[in-house]
Amino acid sequence: MDVGKSKGDASQLRPTLMAAVPMIMDKIRAGVTKKVQEMGGLKAKLFHFAYSRKAQAMAKGQDTPLWNKLVFDKLRSQLLGGKTQVYG
Repeated sequence: MDVGKSKGDASQLRPTLMAAVPMIMDKIRAGVTKKVQEMGGLKAKLFHFAYSRKAQAMAKGQDTPLWNKLVFDKLRSQLLGGKTQVYG
């Protein structure tokens, strides 16, 4: 099996904790980018706005519960099964 082309089972396994090497993080980023491109239009603009706000908040050690609920929880559910917590 070619790991570089494998989609993976994270959405079915629904892990709560996941260690990841850079290659895995790149695959997750590519999956998110693909989903955002598929959304297009206003939803894509909302995602990019929410992402920039979340990045600013995380740099200050804060969280963004509103953006998590409106934007990021759905993507996390689709890509990682919804239970995985992100620590940064």
